[in-house]
Amino acid sequence: MPAWSEGEVFRQTLNSITQLKYPKIRAIINAGGSKKTVEIAESFKKFENFTILTQKKGEGKIKAINSCLPYVKEGVIYSVDPLQDINLTTSRRKRFR
Repeated sequence: MPAWSEGEVFRQTLNSITQLKYPKIRAIINAGGSKKTVEIAESFKKFENFTILTQKKGEGKIKAINSCLPYVKEGVIYSVDPLQDINLTTSRRKRFR
């Protein structure tokens, strides 16, 4: 998940990921843009299934996404936009019914 200067909405999105019940779920976050966004991302290092990367200015969203890919070992890749997908536990369920 690329995250650039997302702020508190970003925290809500990451919190919702911790509530998902999918087996073997992994969250690979590439955060940057503001100290707050990086601090929020790093606060989720305590979760074993979270990998936190740091995005540098000027790299852009595509490079941020591509930087996450080497950490994917198997399964389905699902990209999330923190500003649009605040609560994954309810928003995705509604879309896939």
